Amino acid sequence: MDQNLDDLFGDVGDMGDVGDTATLHLPPAPPARGLHQRIDELHVNGCNQKICWSKLGSIAYITRDNRNIRLANLRCNPKTGDWEIYTHPDAVLEIQISRIYKGRELAHLSWNLTGGELVVADVYGRLTVFSNLFASTRLTIAKAWLTEPEDNLNALVGSMWLNNDKQVPWFRAITKTATGWNQSATQHKAKGPYNPSSKPAMLSVTKGGSVKIIYQQADGHWSDAKEDIGRLSSTSGFLTHAAFSTERDDAALLVVYASTGQMRLYRIVIRWEHVTGASAAATQSSPSISVLHLKVIDDCFPIPTDSDPGNAFLMTPLPDAQLSHLDFIPRGPEFRNKTEILPTILAAYTYSPPSNEYNSSELRHGFSIISRWELREEKGALHPAFQSLAHKKGSPSKAKDLKPQLILRRLEDTNTGRVLLSIQQLSLATILVFLYSDGSVEFRDRASFQGLAEDGHDVVSGLTTTGFAFSDAQPCLHVALSPNACVKVSLAADHEPKVYSQRSLITAVMGAPDELSLERITMALVLQNSFSYMTSNSDDLLLVMQLFMRQLASEAAIDSQAVVTKFEEDFLRELYKALGVNLDYALVDHQRLLRHPLIQKCFSMQAALSFRGETEKKSLTSKIAIALSNLRMISMMFQFAFAPRNPGEAEINKPDVFQAMVDLVRWMMHLIDYVVDQLFELSRSLPDDDSPFDTDILRKKVYDSNSPALHIILISSTRVLLRYICRGLRGLFNMQTSNFPPTNSASQIYAPLIAELATIKSSAYISAEQFEKILAEVESGVRKVYTGSNGMVSNTHPMMVSEDQRSEIERGMVVRGEMPELLMGVVERLLDPNGSIAKLRDEVDESGLYFKDSSIVGLGDDKRTRKWAREHVLDAVRKVVIDMPSGGGGSEATGGNIGAGGKGDGRFVTG
Repeated sequence: MDQNLDDLFGDVGDMGDVGDTATLHLPPAPPARGLHQRIDELHVNGCNQKICWSKLGSIAYITRDNRNIRLANLRCNPKTGDWEIYTHPDAVLEIQISRIYKGRELAHLSWNLTGGELVVADVYGRLTVFSNLFASTRLTIAKAWLTEPEDNLNALVGSMWLNNDKQVPWFRAITKTATGWNQSATQHKAKGPYNPSSKPAMLSVTKGGSVKIIYQQADGHWSDAKEDIGRLSSTSGFLTHAAFSTERDDAALLVVYASTGQMRLYRIVIRWEHVTGASAAATQSSPSISVLHLKVIDDCFPIPTDSDPGNAFLMTPLPDAQLSHLDFIPRGPEFRNKTEILPTILAAYTYSPPSNEYNSSELRHGFSIISRWELREEKGALHPAFQSLAHKKGSPSKAKDLKPQLILRRLEDTNTGRVLLSIQQLSLATILVFLYSDGSVEFRDRASFQGLAEDGHDVVSGLTTTGFAFSDAQPCLHVALSPNACVKVSLAADHEPKVYSQRSLITAVMGAPDELSLERITMALVLQNSFSYMTSNSDDLLLVMQLFMRQLASEAAIDSQAVVTKFEEDFLRELYKALGVNLDYALVDHQRLLRHPLIQKCFSMQAALSFRGETEKKSLTSKIAIALSNLRMISMMFQFAFAPRNPGEAEINKPDVFQAMVDLVRWMMHLIDYVVDQLFELSRSLPDDDSPFDTDILRKKVYDSNSPALHIILISSTRVLLRYICRGLRGLFNMQTSNFPPTNSASQIYAPLIAELATIKSSAYISAEQFEKILAEVESGVRKVYTGSNGMVSNTHPMMVSEDQRSEIERGMVVRGEMPELLMGVVERLLDPNGSIAKLRDEVDESGLYFKDSSIVGLGDDKRTRKWAREHVLDAVRKVVIDMPSGGGGSEATGGNIGAGGKGDGRFVTG
């Protein structure tokens, strides 16, 4: 039989290319239908982006007929917990765009750096600015420039949004030491030019050679200015591509590419004149643009190379590979190996054969060649012939008096072997991302231009270097990355958006990762989230983490839930630590809790991380985070309402603010009743005889009931917020008997609101004063434990809990739902048969409290609460029920954006 196999396949030892170490050359997958036409569009015009993803999480794309735009976003389905792309048809917006452009084709769209404004350009370069600051699913027109003539020379070939004049964070790789993982970040000032009003501004270049700036004034109105870069001769051709870059002297560098293959370099300086108005908002700015020509390079085409003879582009005439992308990478933020990372021009030349010529046997598939030029300044040098001439002392012809020369040094070309669709810059342009038509994504180091290598065991620099990658992607025509570059959205021939996420290849190939790999993945996600919380929306990271947790659950051989829980707890612990979020407020004023800029995002992530849909119970730690998030927002609303802007002008005196406070009071009284009812339940579950207090029975009861009530009063951060809110509740209830409203003319407005407030108070079973007594008792007991004044070791040698120990105790309660043994004495006194809870049971209608419907709080697991959550959507800030279209519903914290009026397409691929 072996002889017959040898006759059939030959001698494996002589086959050369066959074996475990051989490379199997499979023909490429057929490209997406319409790719050749798409590449032709990129050849003709460099400003041709049809889909983009904003920092706020909104996806905008041009419709298939190129005559309108659509919005979409990632959405976690509240019923199933699955992620999907969620489109938002907007008939009003489509009518507005039709009226503006009158059926003319749209060519380009781009979000600004913060994601609040979207610029749309038609094929004649006429711009419209849209804003979505008030709703991520709705666009409103801010400004339209419609007076430009219908001239092809006005079409945009390049654009760049100006940076804001502020510091931006840059996170270095996390390193492991003997004491744990250390994360460091630095602040770098964003390079100019800037808009002095700190508003959005965009530079653009037209095919005819005009530089235009559109900018928002301090009062919100948009203006523009224009300047020509110089006359274009008929021999140089018209411009097809352009790219801007920021520079250290607050100027911009501009590179343009002409149809003849000529590349030109310019320096753009913007000078602002200000006309002072009656107020800062009324001050008007007027820019003037100066253009300085720096350099010309002729014959900018890819250079043939034989470094990889198997590549397809060697079998295709190089003139067929025309410029499709032009990018200008700014100077690096820091030196590397004592060498400055210089500005670099990047040009991609792409070839895509017509579909009827596609023939894999002849390797006639598409490719892109990337050429680079590095900009450097060198000292001026005299020609050697001048050295023989005598010069007078101080002659200006000396070399030291010559200006530095700008040199464009060409670097080695790179053949990608694939058709490039988009280039994006990450991490202050230290990482470049190349997105290809076959669906693949490539991350390259900007300095070495090599693919990112996997980190060592003691270093973590991101998801890509810890085994995460895009896999199983499909061919496409348009593609864009999410704010954190871990999810991509693409459009193929059907023009329906589809999303693909990075996933752990280690888990997919090898099963559950080992302890070290899981630790490195955890720190990579912490690093990504740390940067995201300071710059952008983080829904895409939440998606990746939830999918990874599902991978862990499916691949772990033993006790998969324990593995997932440990990952979740380790991630949250390290995230709070990395962002400097202190959860210990036992001995600290609550104002620090309200002022921390990132703590709300941490609570939101913790609340959403374990979400699996409405059919699954929320975890205890998720409920704790939901409670923390809600209490913090309500505290901030109380502070806003009662803090006077001017003497006697508190916001609470405004009817709309008073109405908002009434809604918050209703929710808070439901929460107080819920917490006390759960404490009653705990008290009833404990033995009422003289047996010792059993903490194990208590813990089991708390974890079995999955109720956060005891944690809410035990955790210092929730307790300090509750005490602050209760003081506000007493103040509002006292308004019923005080001289309010301040004027008789306002009585008709406030009368129904005050009556509603009285109804809320009377329908509550537990008053704010009664709840404050419970909080005060717990507060006193916890302070005694933490300060050592309770004599916890002995009456003569009290021990004070250190600050680090307190922080670990509080973090354990929030992140892991722990019930520390150190505080069990406080709980015992609270729940004692002769304690304050037992006394309160005698004061209130316990049966009425037991049957009260507090579903609006959203912390219970009973059928009534879950049914309410399925049928209602609660405004997370105002605590009012939102009227939803048919099919709407869902809780306030489901792990993703829940929009109104749209279509969940479910087009998601975990790849």
